[in-house]
Parts: sequence; structure tokens; C-alpha cells
Amino acid sequence: MERDKRTISIRLNNKEQEYKEQEYKEQEYKEHEYDLHEEEQEYKSQDRVFNEAKEEITAARDERYERYDEELEDAPIPKPDNVIDFTERHTEREKGKGPFWDDGNRESGPKLPVNRKKKSQRSFTFSLPSLPNFSSLKSFSLIPIAIILSAIIVGISFGVVVLNVFTGGGENAAVSEPVQQASSEAAPTFQAIDGGLPTLSVEVIQGGAFSTVEKGQEMVSVFQNSGLAAVLTDTTDPLYLFVGLGADRGDTTSLAAILENEGKETYLKSYQVSGEGLAAASENAAAWYTDALSIFNSMLTLTTNSLAKGSGISDADIQAVTKELTVLHEGREEALAEIPEAAQASTLLLGTELDSSLGHLAGFMNSNDQKELWKAQQSLLRVLLAYEQVVEFY
Repeated sequence: MERDKRTISIRLNNKEQEYKEQEYKEQEYKEHEYDLHEEEQEYKSQDRVFNEAKEEITAARDERYERYDEELEDAPIPKPDNVIDFTERHTEREKGKGPFWDDGNRESGPKLPVNRKKKSQRSFTFSLPSLPNFSSLKSFSLIPIAIILSAIIVGISFGVVVLNVFTGGGENAAVSEPVQQASSEAAPTFQAIDGGLPTLSVEVIQGGAFSTVEKGQEMVSVFQNSGLAAVLTDTTDPLYLFVGLGADRGDTTSLAAILENEGKETYLKSYQVSGEGLAAASENAAAWYTDALSIFNSMLTLTTNSLAKGSGISDADIQAVTKELTVLHEGREEALAEIPEAAQASTLLLGTELDSSLGHLAGFMNSNDQKELWKAQQSLLRVLLAYEQVVEFY
């Protein structure tokens, strides 16, 4: 017999039961509904347990608070005798510090605060002093005027002495002056002296003074990188930075104005290298240095006139200096033979820098480039330092 298509056959324990599809679905829905009911009952049970625990905790907390309140109510209140009044004790202690006024000690006497001191009741009357009567010489004393004049004279004399002490007042003295105090008086470039080497006097432009070589060389590089002249002395303390020189103060003033337009701060200074009194110097050596410084003076005039006054350099000027240098180099070997060995290197450097300065002057004549003139100044500054080393080695 063919089964109904809507019939479901289930075998359980070898027993086969047939259910219609509608009955099976109803049975399945009832079982699912039962499961949901069981889960709901379980959730309600958990909520009930949670609420009971919460109520127990709340009841325990309330009971603890009530017990604390009862303990506080039953606690005895401290008696007034047990309260310590610190204000009263502090007042008594301060009273004990008071001085005994009859002990003769007035150092701890009572004083009013600074802002509450009593104002003095005394009054002062100011009146102008009466002028002396000059109608009679007998009433006028000359003693105060004499004292004042004596003090002025003594002060000026002392100032002159101090000035001579600090400026050296003698050989190799270097005096600094601001550019504004420059004068146009000429200074001798060199002077031949019997019994020693010639003395070289120039006007230099100082750009600074330094305690260490490293700091000074940094500023030397700044000037030279700008196309200007700069050398650092090595026989002075402190070390001076020279950035130009001339035969007189008028030329150096004009050169300093050019440097100030370049943003450089400068000072004018008279600088002297004295060879007087050097007994070890021979006549041939002194004559050679005199000729060398004469050429130095000629080239210094050419550079300063071209920089400060705008004068040109002619071919005749170059030829004249070249002829003098040729004669100087011809007598160099004879002079070196009579020069101390320690001074020979500086002497050779002096001649080399003279040649270098002449080359830059010729370069300016051909190109009209003022940088060549500053390079000539650079070489002449080195001649100055080389001659200073020569004098130091004698």
C-alpha cells in the first residue's frame, strides 16, 4: 500500500511510527517552546539570586553604618581640661621675652615699627647763606683759591706721569687713538742711526686686539676673504690685528674711512720699530736695512696715494722701484754674512715681500683693480712685521 506523501515514518527501538507532516511540525514547535520556557525560567532564577545577593550586601552595609553611628553616640566627649590652647601659650611665651626695663640695658628697648614711627615735632628753617662782602679785600681770604689751584696742578702732573707709564713713553711704544682724533701731521717713515739699525715709524690701522692666535687668525681670514689686507703681530701682547698702514696720519685716515664703508671698525695708531743702540749691527747690515726701508717707503707712498687720493701709478714709478730692488738684492749676500743667523730668515722674508708688493703695484697699473693695491698693503704689512722680528733677534 502506497504511503501518503505527507506522512513521516520514524523508527525508534525497532518500532516504526508514522506521523503526518502537520502533526510533526506541531510536535517540533511544542518542544522548541518548551526549551524557550526552560531558558526563561533559568534567567529568572539567576536574576533572583543576584537580587538576593544585592539585598544582603545592602543590608550588611546599612547595619555597619548603624553600628558606627551608635559607637559615635556612645563615645565620651573630651573634657574641657584636656583641650590645649596654643594661642594662650604663645601669648604667655611672648610676654616672657619682654625685657626688664630697670636692668640698665637699652639695646632691647621698645621700638616702633618702621612705618609707624612717630614724626618729629621739630621744624627746620632754611635760609640762604649771606654772600661775602667783596668791597674790602680784608674780608676775602685767598687761602681756599690757592688750595684749589694747587690740587689742579698736582692732578695734572700726576695724570701726565700715569700717561707716560702706560703708553711706554719710549721705544716700541704703540698708542691707540680713535679715528676721530686723527691729525694730518706727517710721521717719519724711517731714520738711520749711527751704531744700530734704522728706526721705522709708521701710522697703522688697527682692526682689533686678541689674546690668542686662533681668535686673531679668524678675523684675519674675514678681512682677507673680503679682498682687504690683514696681518697679526707675533711679538706683542696682546696680539694686534693690522689692516692697513701709511706714511702719515692723513693717509691712514682716508684708508680707515674706506674700511669703515666696508663695515669694519678701525683705530689709528702710531707704531715704531726702533733699531737704536744695537751694538751687534754692522755698518753693511745697517746700510742694507736702510735701503730696504727706503724702498718700503716709496711703495707705501704709491699705494696710499692711489687708494686715498685716486692717483695712478705710472710705468716710470714701477721702473724706478724695480731698479732700487735690483741693487738691494745684489748686496743681500754681503749683508746676510754680517747678520745673526737667527735674523737671516726674517731678512729674506723682508726682501721677498718687497718683491711681492712691487708685483701687485704693477698689476694695479695694468688692470686698475684696487684689490691689487690692498694686496700690496698686505705685503708691506708683512715687511713691517719681518723687520720687527729682525730687531728682536739682534
